[in-house]
Amino acid sequence: MKLLILLLFIFNLTGKALAEDTCVWYSHEFEISVNTVENKPAMLLNNTKLAEEFKNFCPTLADENGMFYICCDETLVTKYLKLQKQFLERCPTLEVTLEYMVTKSFADNLFESCYNVTNPSMGNATLDLLCKPWGKTNCTVEKWLTSLGNVTFWNQNEVIKNGKTYRPMNATTFPCNVGFGVSI
Repeated sequence: MKLLILLLFIFNLTGKALAEDTCVWYSHEFEISVNTVENKPAMLLNNTKLAEEFKNFCPTLADENGMFYICCDETLVTKYLKLQKQFLERCPTLEVTLEYMVTKSFADNLFESCYNVTNPSMGNATLDLLCKPWGKTNCTVEKWLTSLGNVTFWNQNEVIKNGKTYRPMNATTFPCNVGFGVSI
């Protein structure tokens, strides 16, 4: 889940129309968050302190000189970094590449356990954020996991890959409103 949130964060900051290599927006207008269409090249993030903080979250977005060209102003960078800290600050290790095997049954149950979770700070379904561009209403387990990367479901107890034997995750899942005996 944290990886998907990070990916959404990256999309929000880069916001590029890749075919033209132009930005769709730089900032928000008005008191509500309405994107301002710009269609200009990405801007260099000149604020050294902000660039260092940005580098902690998104080091691979730097160009060959370590510079960041982004599609939003410093106010939005600060806003999005603050949001990411809320989600990721307690996670000291982030993986750049992760291969994780799960059974179709586990994936279905995990999705179902998250389906009705709401984000209290935003007042909407968490899947509206985590299952972009489909949102909760049109989200499926396949769409949700595909938004994280390549997905292959395994219906075997063991998978042999590159000469190694793996056992796909098939643990019991619990809905968010049901405790399972662990106190935090």
